[in-house]
Amino acid sequence: MAMRFRVAVLTLTLALLSSCSGLQKIADSVNEIQAVQQAVMKIVGKDIVGVTLMNGSNLNVNLVNSPFKKLPDAEKQAKAAEIAKVAYDSYSARAQLKAVRVTFAVVSTTLVVVTTNDSTDSFTFEASELNH
Repeated sequence: MAMRFRVAVLTLTLALLSSCSGLQKIADSVNEIQAVQQAVMKIVGKDIVGVTLMNGSNLNVNLVNSPFKKLPDAEKQAKAAEIAKVAYDSYSARAQLKAVRVTFAVVSTTLVVVTTNDSTDSFTFEASELNH
């Protein structure tokens, strides 16, 4: 009986330690994404930035209701490239990235329940373009 109890305690301890490690990895990832968000917010000047990491290798930067959406196409692409470079440079695990996508989205809500999202202005930059 005492042996079973020791095995159960050991198993529980190992499970807790491994979950703590997993929780630490999640916390580290969240901190890295927040660092990217803060860096991008500094150059766009507003709290309109959403950052996500997809599959560990694609960083997405979403600017919601940004005035940059109204820029002429060439200026918008240049602004997207600037934002992508800042995002890439501020992500500590940038060596794992394949690409950074910057999207200028317009989100609006009508009648309190209908939300529309126009995310058609999206620019993707390969990591090799940003790594110089």
